[in-house]
Amino acid sequence: MKDIETIYSDIPLPDIKQGPNSARWKKFIDIKVGDCVFLKTRADANLLISYLKNKGISTASRKVDDQFGVWRVEEDG
Repeated sequence: MKDIETIYSDIPLPDIKQGPNSARWKKFIDIKVGDCVFLKTRADANLLISYLKNKGISTASRKVDDQFGVWRVEEDG
């Protein structure tokens, strides 16, 4: 373990890899504008929003009946 807040010059940058849970979200990549996915927690909704944002998909989210909905919205511009 390295000391935090310390500059190191001998650490190579690791290869990029997908997060361990990205497979969980792949099934939503084909979501159409106006479609919605409901999730149990805000944390899960935020993970899905981040995943879709990284794929260039715009979303909006709302809390509905103690669940969190994520809607695909029109792309800006």
